[in-house]
Amino acid sequence: MNLSQSLKIALSVLVLLFGACSKEQPKQVKLDSGLKTEHALILDGNSGSARVRIRQKMATHGETPDALFLMGFSYHQEQKYGKAVEWLQKSVRANGRIYPPALHFLGWSYLYLGEVLASKKAFDDFLLVNPGEPDSMFALGLLSMELGDLKHAGELFAMVSSLAPHDKLMQAKASARWADVLAEQGNWLEAVSKYEHSLELNPDLYEAWYRFSQALKRIGLENESAVALQSFQEARHRVHPEWQATRFPE
Repeated sequence: MNLSQSLKIALSVLVLLFGACSKEQPKQVKLDSGLKTEHALILDGNSGSARVRIRQKMATHGETPDALFLMGFSYHQEQKYGKAVEWLQKSVRANGRIYPPALHFLGWSYLYLGEVLASKKAFDDFLLVNPGEPDSMFALGLLSMELGDLKHAGELFAMVSSLAPHDKLMQAKASARWADVLAEQGNWLEAVSKYEHSLELNPDLYEAWYRFSQALKRIGLENESAVALQSFQEARHRVHPEWQATRFPE
């Protein structure tokens, strides 16, 4: 297995565990009013019907940036990231201008595909026109971890926390990933503190409960580790009751 394949596997596991990409659009998206029905269909899980309608409108009005974006977004919601990339790339510079929302989801699509450098470029380009967007900053933190730059990853997760002071879910996942960075650096006491903060904000982050239990064990708190491991099992059952008990960790 070569380095590229290893990166793709590691990154796909990392993203799947933390549900990194939000299912909502970033706040900067402002769709043409004539496409609101199609957007609603996609969010409701009816992407196929939405695409039929979008194609009909493009046949009449041309391939506008927001129509192309919605085509890509529809595939993104279906986790068909290769197809999403095709349409989002078309949307990015349609009509000779940059369409920022397409860049944001292009970054996430590349990230899910394990295309680390392409993902980073898309997010960097998006942040040039929308500086400080927390979800993109969070993604860059994940990518920095994959590239082995733990110091920069920690700085990015810290920035996400300051950029989204009222978003508990964003705060929680940023704190959990920051804790992972600290654990990788051997800063176990600080990692425990960050895990605690993350889980206070979102007790359903079952991955963080598991990692928290391991961090507690590393500092000799065996009883507390056992309690956290039980909380991991309970949280995972709440979030994914369909999973078998042996699904994670393997």
